[in-house]
Amino acid sequence: MTTCPRLISAACLALLVAASACDNAVTPSPTAAGGTGELTAADFSALAQTARSEAIPGSVDDVFLQLAARHDGFAGAYLDPDGGLVLLSTRPDEARAAAGVIVDDLLGLVTLDERSAQSYRDREATVEAAAFDFLELAAFRLAVEQTLAESFAVVSLDVDERENRVAVGVDEAAGVSLGALSAALGALGIPADAVTVEMTSALEFVSGSPGIRPPFIAATGQGSPLPLLSDLVRPIAGGVQIKTPDSGPNGCTLGVPVWHGSSGNQQLGFLTASHCTVIVGYDNNAQFGQPVGSTLISIEHEDPPLLNCGSSYSTNCEVTDAALVDFTAQTQVRPGEVYLTNSSSSSGPGGRTVTGQSVPLSPATAFVGQSVNKVGRTTGWTTGQVTGTCVSGQIGSLTHPDLVQRTTQYKCYTQTNLWVEVGDSGSALFSFIYDPDPETGRFHGILSARSPSGTSSYFVSWAAIDNALTTNVSFNSQPIVN
Repeated sequence: MTTCPRLISAACLALLVAASACDNAVTPSPTAAGGTGELTAADFSALAQTARSEAIPGSVDDVFLQLAARHDGFAGAYLDPDGGLVLLSTRPDEARAAAGVIVDDLLGLVTLDERSAQSYRDREATVEAAAFDFLELAAFRLAVEQTLAESFAVVSLDVDERENRVAVGVDEAAGVSLGALSAALGALGIPADAVTVEMTSALEFVSGSPGIRPPFIAATGQGSPLPLLSDLVRPIAGGVQIKTPDSGPNGCTLGVPVWHGSSGNQQLGFLTASHCTVIVGYDNNAQFGQPVGSTLISIEHEDPPLLNCGSSYSTNCEVTDAALVDFTAQTQVRPGEVYLTNSSSSSGPGGRTVTGQSVPLSPATAFVGQSVNKVGRTTGWTTGQVTGTCVSGQIGSLTHPDLVQRTTQYKCYTQTNLWVEVGDSGSALFSFIYDPDPETGRFHGILSARSPSGTSSYFVSWAAIDNALTTNVSFNSQPIVN
């Protein structure tokens, strides 16, 4: 029997095609065209168009699909270790000749501050050859989602722009036959070298708390102790602990304070994870305190509804795991800012001591390879990289508005290798803008979940949050008292 490691390369997956003749436990599912067997070129063209129409506006996939339509052969982009743009193309010579135009088009479609955009323009982009353009990969991914996801226990799907592959995550507990999966992919007409398969499991949330210290306000006298993120911290900025009165041991993290509403009629609130409100996709007037429920500071304002649930809530419901919460008490707040702590770590929990230093943020698109940060009440300040920009799949039990817990679909998460643990849910994903010091930063999303192995963490992207909320959200770093 042919065997492969946990992360299955294209070469190893191809070897399984031969072995699959002896394994007929799973029959390939019907194609999107309604029949069985190989998808035609017309089918893949239709799938590519569907992928374009279903992309979250402003997401990385939306941007890359638009660029692939404008520039033949465009296959994606990522950042190299020095932070420079790398463009992928099936027509690398043409892409090199038009690199400046492609970069300008890219920067015109993403959300990015002008200083960061100019830094990309000032550096010559690298061009790498690719086997598949982004439209092809998007069509392959959608074909897997529509025809194979259920029968082969697929829990995550992503177009991996750095590797120029569709990354398929299969539930390791489901006993899926890799040979049968390989045969099913081949039957659809998806090339073996267009796919990598990883044995994994559905994501789990990172809400809850192992306990808290007694709260206190940081004293100003010389030699006074500084608070932890789980203590009572004023003024309030991103990274501090929040809890509901009835959450028991559960706790979350305040992502970032924001303004919302129309010009001249704005309310001060903050972003956090929807599942921190207990019921996702429903405004149940959840109240939060900082650091505990007895010190109430806010009430839920908007929780984007679950989508595509059919006639009743089901496993097909899609969630945007982010919520907007209003400040209701007179509280010192730093809008648009996240606290930095006494130290950071890329290999485990970081510092949790609040020194008073914070960084003002503005919304921005994140690329694969980007250096990023998060500050959460449990693991403090941790650092890492973006490893995926539009990952979709299944997430563990969520309490739906009918008070039943179900597995739910997530769409277009930003995947990172940041260290997170229970209680960090709601943390802001951000990166620094150096000029020359990290005086400001970019906000990329809100922490929702992690892989059970703890090697990956998943954030709701800014594009998804902005698209899901009906209220306009803006960032402002001027300290105020609400």
